[in-house]
Amino acid sequence: MGGRFKQKWRPILIGLLLTFTFAAHAGEFIKIPGLQTIERQLYDARVRATMTRATDDRIVILDIDEKSLSEFGRWPWNRIRIATIIDRLFDEYGVAAVGFDVVWAESETAQLQSLQSELSARNKSSSKIVFPDTDSYLAKSMSGRPVVLGYYFNNGTSKNNVLPLPVLTRDQLPADSSIAPAWKGYTGNIDQLAAAAAGAGQINALPDEDGMVRRVPMIMRHGSGYYEGLSLALLRTMFGGLPVEPIFGEARGYKQVEALKLGPLTVPVDRELGALVTYRGPQRTFDYISLGDILSGRADSSKLSGRIALIGASAPGLSDIRATPTDPVMPGVEVHASMIAAALDQKIRQRPAYANGLDVSQVLLFGIIASLLLPMLGAFLGTLGTLGLGSTMVWLNLDLWNTDLLVIPLATSATLLIVLYLFNMAWGFLIEGRSKRQLGAMFGQYVPPDLVKEMARDPARYTMENKDAELTVLFADVRGFTTISEALNAKELAAYINEYLTRMSAIIADGKGTLDKFIGDAIMAFWGAPIEDSNHARNGILAAMAMREEQRKLSADFQAKGWPPIDIGIGLNSGAMRVGNMGSEHRLAYTVMGDAVNLGSRLEGLTKNYGVGIIIGETTRAAVPDIACRLLDRVRVKGKTAAVEIFEPIDLLTNLDQAQIRELQNWDKMIAAYFSQNWKEAGARLTEARALGTPSFLLRLFGDRIAELMSVELPALWDGVTEFETK
Repeated sequence: MGGRFKQKWRPILIGLLLTFTFAAHAGEFIKIPGLQTIERQLYDARVRATMTRATDDRIVILDIDEKSLSEFGRWPWNRIRIATIIDRLFDEYGVAAVGFDVVWAESETAQLQSLQSELSARNKSSSKIVFPDTDSYLAKSMSGRPVVLGYYFNNGTSKNNVLPLPVLTRDQLPADSSIAPAWKGYTGNIDQLAAAAAGAGQINALPDEDGMVRRVPMIMRHGSGYYEGLSLALLRTMFGGLPVEPIFGEARGYKQVEALKLGPLTVPVDRELGALVTYRGPQRTFDYISLGDILSGRADSSKLSGRIALIGASAPGLSDIRATPTDPVMPGVEVHASMIAAALDQKIRQRPAYANGLDVSQVLLFGIIASLLLPMLGAFLGTLGTLGLGSTMVWLNLDLWNTDLLVIPLATSATLLIVLYLFNMAWGFLIEGRSKRQLGAMFGQYVPPDLVKEMARDPARYTMENKDAELTVLFADVRGFTTISEALNAKELAAYINEYLTRMSAIIADGKGTLDKFIGDAIMAFWGAPIEDSNHARNGILAAMAMREEQRKLSADFQAKGWPPIDIGIGLNSGAMRVGNMGSEHRLAYTVMGDAVNLGSRLEGLTKNYGVGIIIGETTRAAVPDIACRLLDRVRVKGKTAAVEIFEPIDLLTNLDQAQIRELQNWDKMIAAYFSQNWKEAGARLTEARALGTPSFLLRLFGDRIAELMSVELPALWDGVTEFETK
């Protein structure tokens, strides 16, 4: 593992640098562009995924809709009509409270008096038209009832009408307790209505930079006073005018208001004294009743009795439409309804003061894990690892979201994880891929693709530098190739030899062999390099036997085409060899050299002398105890002074039947008798071998030898070695 870390130190270091950069963003020391936008989108996704979509039977919205305007005329309606609505809501429909998401900023009585003066002046008459005091009429309807009016703040300089008493004063809040912005101007309700109403709440929204309303101001600051929002004012009115108690927490070394306590209810707020809106669903999750139906008495009383009634507008021309995470077009009055419902359910989510610290921690945790893990994995496992880390991160975040109602940032750690994944994939393709492609370019012509892939996992281990190693080499040659070439034209001969070389190369590749070269119709291959293989001898023999089997099928295919049959001889030998790039400065080849290689070539040439398809050397035989082999002879080949035993591999021991076992046992006794000069025993065993199915070529070869040796006087030191003076 330590070696792997050493090889991957560059992507690990870059990953850690990225992690600490994102951690600095989470800690608000730097700002990475775009992450705040992603954070908002992920917040919206969580809102949509967890909204209940259930209608709340405690709240009803009385809608100033197009139907109402069509029936009773444009808004605003006269005060007598509004008073009629309030009377019916309480006297006939039995609502619990009424909140207005509208502002009565002008005196209708004053407007009527002004109209009367204009008419008198125009008619030049002293007679007066008596207009009723409609403001007083509406105020009387509100008086003594739980009616809450709306008003709003702005950053202009005008201050219209009056504000209610502040719910908190500066004296109740430490100087460093909030960074809620101060608002300079406001538009309130006329004195007469403000005095008659049970309360009033500001109806401002706090849209984010993208225009989405995700939170509303529960408290807004003006001068030295702090003023409640419409939803909070309605709740206070319903609870008998209970005071609002700020709850403080420590954040970044100063006191901060974390929540507002109202009797049994607690409303969490942020540093600007805003609260996140818990949306129940898209537009019209609450019951909507056309305000015209209230005025005309057509409304269903079962949807009004005991409920909080909010009066607001959905008609497009009245400009009270908001974009929210659940719906791009939602009446502002439904935002207030959502806040009231969430406060009653105590389901208002909060971004706690320690959210940034937790964000830094999760960025470091997941970033360091991913930085150390991903460089060690390939594309597939890296993808699975990233999905696993991402799923864990999202699960933990959603658990806090659903169980503890905590909004913990997700974008920074999630984006970091994606960046680390993409970086490591790009690094693997561009940097390590280059090494792998170089490796493929070096070894692709010798080693099968599967082995190149295995080598590519650690390219640094594999080079073409010369080294000494224990390997197994194979030589294969087509017998009678001259005769074959004379029987075919040039095009047929090319097709003939290409088909043969293609099929044999595939077998060598499947057997984990390295294809060294083609020498005309001959094939040279070896096992054990560039990838180390402790079973190189066994894999080489199994490949040789598969080549012989394929040769028989190929011969039948050739004959079906009218071409000459094909036969091959294969020699294998194991031992110490020199492997690596060898040649001249103009041309190099990855190959093997050494005495063991030369002997392998000689063994291939001996196959025709013994009438067998495959011959292996004694070191190869010693390495494959699970393969049955026939001892053919002791030979001394050209260029070698030491004699070696040669063998014919038959099959895996587990594949032999009883007849084959008896035949091989009999042969072993025959060859032992032969080397001990027990000619009578050897002859008897040859006779028995004929009945047991020993190949006739070997029977004739050793029968002739025994007959010849019996007719001459052998030297005292005769060792049974057969000398071969030719290659």
